[in-house]
Amino acid sequence: LLIEGMLIGGYATKAKVGFIYLRDEYPFSVERMERAIKEAEAAGILGDDVLGTGMEFRLRVVRGAGAYVCGEETGLLSSIQDSRGMPRVKPPFPAQRGVFNKPSNVNNVESFANVPLIIQHNSEWYREHGSDKASGTKIFSFSGDIPRVGFMEVPFATRLEDCLRVCGGIQGGQLKAIQSGGPLGSLLPPEALPKLILQPDSFSPWDAIMGGGGMVFMNDQTSVLVMTEALAAFVEEESCGRCTTCHGGNQRQTEIIRRIIDGEGRREDDPNLALIDRTVQFSNCVHGQFSPKITRNTRVHFKNDFEAALLGVDPTLTLKGMYEVYVAHQRPEEQAAAAADICPTAAIQGEPGRRRVIDEACIRCGACFDVAPEVMGKRAKAPKPGLVPLA
Repeated sequence: LLIEGMLIGGYATKAKVGFIYLRDEYPFSVERMERAIKEAEAAGILGDDVLGTGMEFRLRVVRGAGAYVCGEETGLLSSIQDSRGMPRVKPPFPAQRGVFNKPSNVNNVESFANVPLIIQHNSEWYREHGSDKASGTKIFSFSGDIPRVGFMEVPFATRLEDCLRVCGGIQGGQLKAIQSGGPLGSLLPPEALPKLILQPDSFSPWDAIMGGGGMVFMNDQTSVLVMTEALAAFVEEESCGRCTTCHGGNQRQTEIIRRIIDGEGRREDDPNLALIDRTVQFSNCVHGQFSPKITRNTRVHFKNDFEAALLGVDPTLTLKGMYEVYVAHQRPEEQAAAAADICPTAAIQGEPGRRRVIDEACIRCGACFDVAPEVMGKRAKAPKPGLVPLA
């Protein structure tokens, strides 16, 4: 379907070459795609004389080096040209001047794969699925604290609540948050679930995006601050560095969130994050412009969790600076000894029956809980004296 869809696109735009951009981390996909292209060439579907029509069209697989920012179309074009994967200033747009300075049509795999089916059956057939605002079907991925993870192709406008039910519901507790649209996406509260359908405009009232269709469900044992820090660190790392607003802003945003997690929250952190949010909007591409969205959602949709973390309080006992690890039970001794042996910083000290954790040495890696679940425990730390309630 992909090859046929791109061939039709080449015919419609009079293009002679198509590029399929795949990350090098997916060697199996690269191998299969290259084999499919060779088979199409052998069958006369690709080449100098496509099916005897005189049309010339070739496909080439380009391996990306793994830069997330190359998901932005102009960054992708730069990478295809063997340049650094860095988004360009627009205009000119790719349709005006794209790869190798030629007009280019950039689409994702799903769009091209739908083209042959629409031409075969007609557009009315395609519109039988979905809604007036979003026709057809889409592949969504579902993961997180659910028993059945994986991919599901559903019509647009399908209720997200129905998809969660098919996935087996929330595992290990109640629904705490939904992370949609990938690292540049959104973090949604549980009350959004009954109101969400799988089409882009349904997410807008929540200052959220559907994005590429990734949905991660989290139970109430999860800290939204931990998820926020992980995603903030990712978008900081993947910034191409061209815009100071994006590179510097995301660096500072990640530093603040990490400090909060370490129990060093400050009264001014909330307005400072809001200032960074506004500043980063002046970035050149959507990577920078969307990068503060997760943090903004955390501050707005999970205000109580965020403000509690600023005060050094974390009911989930997952924020490293707000709990301490201790030896809850001295027995069984086999587990206690295993915990002491596996600790990478030798934080578990003492003789058998008198073991203790040196808090200053403990890095909260969790290894001791894996080998000694009956021995090790967590407890909340007292908030630091310098922290005061927000006005």
